[in-house]
Amino acid sequence: MAKKKISGLPAGSALNGTELVPIVQAGITKRTTAQDIANLGDAIGGQFSKIVSNYAEFDIANEDVTIKQIFFVSGEINIGANTINIKSNKSYFFNNTTLVHSSNTIKFISAVDKINFTISGKLNIIGTRTTNQTNTTEIGIYIDNCENYIVENITITNIRGYGIKLDSNSVPFIRGNKGKFVNINLDLNNYPIYITAGSGAEYNLFTNISATQNENPFSVYGGNNMFVNCNIVDNTKGLYLGAGENHAHGIFNGCNINHNSDYNLYVQNVTLGENFNGCHFYGDSIGGLGKIVIDNSKGININEGHIDAYIEVINGASSGLNYITNNFFAGTYTTLNGTGLSKLVVKGNFTGTSPSTLNTISSVYVEAGRSTAQSITLGGNLIFDTEQYDLQGAYNNTTGVFTTPYDGLYEFNINAVFVGTGVLASTSYIEVIKNSATVQYLGITLGGSIGLLNSTIILRLSASQTIRFNSNISGAGLTMDSTGSFIKIFRIE
Repeated sequence: MAKKKISGLPAGSALNGTELVPIVQAGITKRTTAQDIANLGDAIGGQFSKIVSNYAEFDIANEDVTIKQIFFVSGEINIGANTINIKSNKSYFFNNTTLVHSSNTIKFISAVDKINFTISGKLNIIGTRTTNQTNTTEIGIYIDNCENYIVENITITNIRGYGIKLDSNSVPFIRGNKGKFVNINLDLNNYPIYITAGSGAEYNLFTNISATQNENPFSVYGGNNMFVNCNIVDNTKGLYLGAGENHAHGIFNGCNINHNSDYNLYVQNVTLGENFNGCHFYGDSIGGLGKIVIDNSKGININEGHIDAYIEVINGASSGLNYITNNFFAGTYTTLNGTGLSKLVVKGNFTGTSPSTLNTISSVYVEAGRSTAQSITLGGNLIFDTEQYDLQGAYNNTTGVFTTPYDGLYEFNINAVFVGTGVLASTSYIEVIKNSATVQYLGITLGGSIGLLNSTIILRLSASQTIRFNSNISGAGLTMDSTGSFIKIFRIE
């Protein structure tokens, strides 16, 4: 028998739903059924499914516990003033569907205390925001304390509140198995993403997220969230990390956080750190458009990415060490500013031609000498008044006091030539004073009216401790010569 396409078969009589339909396995008819042919399509993989074209049909299917998969037809569906409430153990599939509604105060999709669900597009959610209207009750997707779910292939635009909001209003099920967000576009919203503080909004995974032309920042307060291959570009405000129950300690890998008008990155009151690996931060001016701000925070590590942006560090009661390491400083906008630079470690960064001069942990941390001879008095500090390098501003070239900017192991190389009109006393020496206590004595090689100091010492120091070199040299008309007198200070680790 010649094969024919279905479209080539002759028309038959209309079906009435009572016809026997064979169920065939390996070419053998196993049994027949008189079930409506149209309903056979609802059985998928042993789970019942339903195709819906409006909210009323969805609501019926959603309440049916036997239906595990709901398919939305393509085209526009107006859900009115209703919300698509997600159930546990169900999957929701959208076939190039666009959701709109008639209210600016509702959530389009909501899941609260649910487990094991999927929301999969292609889905477009379009809110009612046309200019800068703000109403935080209009939300694209709202998820509160859910477990083991997937949200994928969705575009959310023009939302007056939050494109996606993750909340934490109840005790979480478990920590590690939360949401997986994949291929999400968030455009022209008030907030693109808002992750609140609390364990119920932690441990989510975000991949291929794009946020552009949003008004308020991509906001993360919940800890332990991971973002990979994301674009946060051309928004009014970029990425904001704030204090949460766990104060961040999440990860951004391979993300572009560029050309956001106010700031690219603002970290505030975060005490448990955050890692940015292979991320790019491109600003738009020397004065601070698209800047990076680290405010009263510690443990922020920006590593092996690109930076061309104004950097500001603001000191506060909770400030600690932050690191900018091994990045390509791509242009001319990168400068270090603010009151907290003493706790910023900048090392291993480079330009297109050389290591960056902004690196604070280079081979020479401080190098200073004398411009003219210093008159030496018994008990006075040795002062090196001309600095070649002092990228942290740690050495006071007026008082001769070095203030440790952060914890570490420090090496001090000090050379000095002392000249007097009379013989220097054989008991002459230099005291190394940490804060107010003497920790070492440095001997001087004497030769009549000349004394030579050439010493290297290594000290383990804590942040804000001070080191000075105090003279205990006696002799007539004593000075420290400007030639051959200098100090170098290295941070070893």
